This record gives sequence, structure tokens and C-alpha cells, in this order.
Amino acid sequence: MAEVCDKQTGECVCRGATAGENCDECLEGYFGLGAWSDAGCIQCTCSGHSDNCSDASGWFVNVTRSDWELMSVGALGEAWTGEDEQGRDVPVHDPIVHHGGKTRFVMRILHTDEQELFFVATSEYLGDRRSAYGQTLYLELSRAEPADDVNLPPPFFSNLNDVAIEGQDGQAISTALPAPPGFHVTNYTLRIAEQEWMTGKNKNSPEATFIDVLSVLVNITAIKVRAKYSSVNNSHTDLYSAALRYAVNARTGLPSVNNVESCICPPEHEGQFCERCASGYTRATPTATTPYTPCVPCLCNNHSIDPCHSETGVCLCSDNTMGDHCALCARGYYGVATDQTQNDCSPCMCPGNFAESALNSFSFSCSLVNGEPVCDACTLGHTGDRCEQCVEGFYGTPEDISNLGGRCVECRCNSRADTCNSTTGDCEDCTNNTAGKECDICAPHYYGNALLLDCKECNCTDIIGSTGECDHVTGHCECLPDVSGLYCDSCNALTWNYTSGVGCAPCNCDPVGSFGRRCDEETGQCTCKRQVAGRECNICEVGYWDLSILGCRLCNCHKNGTLSDPEQLEGIVFGACELHTGQCTCRTRNVIGQNCDHCGITDVDQYEYVDVIYLGTFPMCEPCGECYDNYVATIEELGRNITDQHLIASNLLQYFGRVSSRFTSLVTKAHRVYV
Repeated sequence: MAEVCDKQTGECVCRGATAGENCDECLEGYFGLGAWSDAGCIQCTCSGHSDNCSDASGWFVNVTRSDWELMSVGALGEAWTGEDEQGRDVPVHDPIVHHGGKTRFVMRILHTDEQELFFVATSEYLGDRRSAYGQTLYLELSRAEPADDVNLPPPFFSNLNDVAIEGQDGQAISTALPAPPGFHVTNYTLRIAEQEWMTGKNKNSPEATFIDVLSVLVNITAIKVRAKYSSVNNSHTDLYSAALRYAVNARTGLPSVNNVESCICPPEHEGQFCERCASGYTRATPTATTPYTPCVPCLCNNHSIDPCHSETGVCLCSDNTMGDHCALCARGYYGVATDQTQNDCSPCMCPGNFAESALNSFSFSCSLVNGEPVCDACTLGHTGDRCEQCVEGFYGTPEDISNLGGRCVECRCNSRADTCNSTTGDCEDCTNNTAGKECDICAPHYYGNALLLDCKECNCTDIIGSTGECDHVTGHCECLPDVSGLYCDSCNALTWNYTSGVGCAPCNCDPVGSFGRRCDEETGQCTCKRQVAGRECNICEVGYWDLSILGCRLCNCHKNGTLSDPEQLEGIVFGACELHTGQCTCRTRNVIGQNCDHCGITDVDQYEYVDVIYLGTFPMCEPCGECYDNYVATIEELGRNITDQHLIASNLLQYFGRVSSRFTSLVTKAHRVYV
């Protein structure tokens, strides 16, 4: 692109950013051949991250306009607002005026004091307007002053430029109007390029650079137009219309443009203008709001589910970690998250497992102290490195969820004890003569209303039938077993022995041998039936037996055959005969019979094969002697042997059967002879 050529050679004289024989190409690092820039091409910016770009296709001129003309859609447009140099709102009026043969609203700001005043553009003008570079901002303004004021004050002077475009982070560019608005409508067309603007808002600000302009246009936050050009009271400034030309990536019915770049970005950046961080990258300064801030790799300590947020760097943490960079263990976990392993953070055990939402998890956080986890937020009533203990004044079993879920609950001692057992909750050292788990009853030896501090001493210690204690409410003495009465002074029915000092004993009268269940209260003696004896009437008198409802029967033992002194029998019998069978106690082994009235031997059942014989006449019964006893013993042994052999032979006959009849006859005869 060139306006002149060399008169000698005919070669075109190219502008600073163009090249080619006809100056119809952009130098490397430039794009947008045309009048957008005085250099002939626009410098690639790519948000400051690349200088490799080309013309973007599919972009068309678009205009945001404010004119408020009646009988048109413009009349419904959003009104501009007003503010002073401190950013405070000022009123904007919208009177109807006639101009150019048309009727419209205008935006009017009245001059009321020495403050700077500005019209402020609507939100339609804001945002990413980098495509406005090289295009124009159009304004229609007028001002008015009282016509009859003959003593006009001096003109209004200001250090601020007339038009300012503000960007993010306090950036701004500004310019002065070629001349103040007149008393009739004045039109202004401001080209948006660095040659026309200054950096900042003051008139003495340095000239803007290309980067200064683009840095503001990438995110316009405000457009402000001066609304005060005179210090005359009751003067005002009117804004008739405004329009900003820029490009959009869509057809608008207006011409296409080539003042928009398409960048080739480094790996850290993406987007048409390299305005975004690529996946896995974020801004080097997380608080930065400009796309010119470089992108760096995400720092998530290997705990992020997905890449971090491309603008803030905040990670989506996993593995029980938290924090913008997953550098901390999550609430309820402990460890060193920056070790960058899946197992960096373990659940707090306080003492229950936080990760399992255990009932006895009593701290939402813990931390490593000297390499060991320590719970540091134990709930009320809990203490210990794992919240496994109850503090003084509380009780429970934190490691046993079957007991109140393991919770430590406050001791309830009714202000009569300072503490309680940390496990059971039993109050310790109750005062005011109180006792009980909660010091809610009177102590032993006292009675009354413990909650009213009214515990009086019992009077039961000198009563034989009392334990010495009393009812902790009524004061009634506590009786020993089977003792009754308000003062424990008598035995219960069917009991006796009050003076024993251990309580009354049951009568236990035998229901067969006694006439009733009652007994003498002092001796315990039951009322016995005929010939029945014993305190409980449960034995027969000496010489009687067979206890029944009728009493006992006479033994009727023969006086010559019966032992005269039953006590020599060491308790085998009582009296002259056995109490249950009536068997008299015979004086010798050779006297037999229930009444001991004839000769015989008492152990006759020991002879199986020999009939017993004896000498003498009752009661002088004598055995045959040692010779006879030896004979009997020999015969008894032989008989047992023959019986055993007969059994063997019988078994042979049963299982084999085929033996001679003579053998069978001999076996049978031998057994018959000896048996």
C-alpha cells in the first residue's frame, strides 16, 4: 500500500508495515492491509502472546448507536447516565428538542457546581471491542448558556481530556475534542488509533501506543464524554447521538473488514486472539483480568480431577484434598497433600472414622503433630489427641457407639458435686448428705427431699430388726430379711428368731408331720402330730417310723434281737428302727427279719449256688464256722466258672449248630448238676 512511487525507478514507497512490489502485502508480524493504521498494516498483538497472525475472515462492520429520535426504535434506546469526576451519579434529563427537521429526546446535564461532569455510555458499548481499532466513535453535542447573563464568568478549564475510554485494571485512553461544542449541534468523528489518543485521562498524559489502545479495547468498562464546558450557572450540555463502529463475526448487512487478527498461539494459550489459557494452564497472576497476562501450567499437586480453571487457577480437587491448588487435606483428613500421591490425605479418627461419617467422629479436622495425627476441633465435652476422652464435668465412652453414640454428655449433679465419673456419669463426692447418680437422693442413713436440700438423719441404727438404713424419701427403717413393721420390730408371718440380728428365719414346718405352718416366734418349734419330733416336725420319735398325715407307727422290734443302743449306729437309723422302712437294727449279722425276730444272715444275697445253714436257736444264732465258709466260697467260685463255660458252649451251638447230640447232652447235664 503506497501513495507515491519513486519518480526515477517507479518503485512504490511502502508504508512502514507493508511490503511487496506494489506495497500490497503486510510484513511478518502484521495483518489488516488498509487504512486502519498509519503503518499500512496492524501489528499482531495476539493478547501479547504471539506475533504470528493473519487476517480473520467472516467479520463485518457493526454499529452501536444512540439517537433517541421519536417515531423510531431509537426513542426506546437505553439512556446514557451521568457522573462527576468522583464517580458519583448526577441527574440526566431527557427533554424533547427539534433538530434537522426531526423531533428527539436529548441527554441533558445541567451545570450546578465546580465539579467535572460526564455523560456515561450504556452497556451496549462495553466489553471486547478490539475490532474497533482503526474505526470511529461518533458524537453529536451542543451546549447552552443563559442569553441575558451580562457578567459571564471566565471559561471553565480542566486538566482532563474531553473523551475517555476506560478498560480493566484502571487502564484508560483519552482525547480532546477539536473544539468545544457550539450552541448549535456539533458533530465529532474520533478515529480510534494510537496517533489520536493519550494514555490515561489527563491532558498532559503521554501519547498512547498501539498496545495501550488494544489493552483498553479488549475489555471496555466505560466510555465517558465531557458534559461541562462552562462555569456559568444554569448552563447545560446536550448529547444528541453517539455511535461506535467495530466488527462482529457475523453478517450485519454492512461491509466486511480485515482489521481483526487470527492468531497462531503457543501451547499455553488458545482462542482467536490467544486470549484464553489452554487446557491445563492458567494465568500467572490469578487476580489478573486482562488477556495479556501470560499463562502457566496448572499447579494442582497431582490431585485435580480436571485441569484447573483457566483464569483463576483454581483446581477441582480429588483424593480428599482442598484449596485453590489442592495443597491442603480436605476437612476431616490429615497428611501432606503436596507429596502428590493418591494417599496423601487420610481420614481423621476422632475416635470414629470421619470418612465413614461414624457416629463417634467428634472433630471435623485434625493435623499432624510430630508425625502423629491430632484432632484439633473436638466437640464440646471431648478431649484427647483423638477426642477419645471426656473433659472434667462430662462423661461417656467415646470409643463405644453403643453408649449414647459415644458422645460425652455433661454431668448432672444438681449443683451438689463438682464432677462425675468420666465413664459412668455417677456424681462424685455429693454434698449436703446427698447421693445417687445425680446427687438426687439422700445419702445412706439420711432421708428427705434431696433436691430441696432437706436430707435428715435416720434413727434406725439401734433397732435389732433393721439394717441401720432407712427409705431415702420417707425415713422408714430398712428391715432385715423377713422382718416387718414401721420400726422393724416383728417377724413376718411363718418366721421366727427376731433377736438373731440377721433377720427372721422361716418356720419350715413339715406339712405332713405338723398341724400347721406357724411356729413359736422365739424357739421356732412347730406343733407336731402324734409320735412326731424335731423343730420342724419332720422326724419320728425314737421307736417309731413311717411319718404320715396320721403321725408315726410303732417299730415293734424284738427286744432280744434288736440292738439296744441306736446311737452306736452313727446316724444310720434314729431310734429302734429305720425311719422310712421300719427295719429294726438287728444286734448281729446272724439275726434277721424287719423286727429282728429269727436266725439267718443279713448278707444272704451274696450266696448264689449254696443254701445258707446256721447253728443254734434264736436269739442265740451262730454261724457254722470257718470250714463251712471256705466250702461255700469254693462251691460259689466253681458254680460261676461252670455258668461261664455253659454260656460259651451255648454260643457255639447257636452259631455253628452242627455238633453231636452227645456233646449237647453233656453240656446240659453238667450245668444242671452244678447249678
